Parts: sequence; structure tokens; C-alpha cells
Amino acid sequence: MLFHLIFLFTAMVLDILLGLTSGEAPFGTLYFIYALVTFIPYLAVNVRRLHDIGKSGSRFLFFLIPLIGIILYFVWFCTDSQPGENEWGVNPKEKILSS
Repeated sequence: MLFHLIFLFTAMVLDILLGLTSGEAPFGTLYFIYALVTFIPYLAVNVRRLHDIGKSGSRFLFFLIPLIGIILYFVWFCTDSQPGENEWGVNPKEKILSS
């Protein structure tokens, strides 16, 4: 997530410096292309993280709720993974430790 946000910010800055923005929006062509290319992997990583804590991937949509969704998201993503196996498979941390 850190690198994703860094690249998004860099794309936004490059759009501004290269004059690729349109209107009042602080982002332009490079930002849009990067966001489009990384959307599916971003979604997959977030759904996998929700599965690690025993939540359904559809809870990703809670992010769309203003303020409350962002707080829930932050709490869920800071929560430690469920020990053992859950509905979506074995805890990835336990696979690494048992090897």
C-alpha cells in the first residue's frame, strides 16, 4: 500500500509538472493510467487481507461509506490475521512458519 500511494502521488505530481491535468482536478493522464492498471491487483490484495481476518471480500464496499467506512477499513487492516484455517484457507503466516 505504501508503494502504491507513493506511485499515485508521483503520478499526480508528474501530471501537474507536465501539464497533463484537466480543469481543477490535481490529477491527469498518468495518474488515471496507473490507477486503471493497478485497480484489479489493488482489489485482490484488499480482498485477500479481509479474508485473512475472517471477513467477506464484499466488505471492501464498506470503504464507500464516508468516514465510517474509512475508519472500519483502517481497523480491519490493522487487525492480526485469524490463527489457523478459516473459510478461505490457511493463514499465510502459518504456512511460512511451518516450512
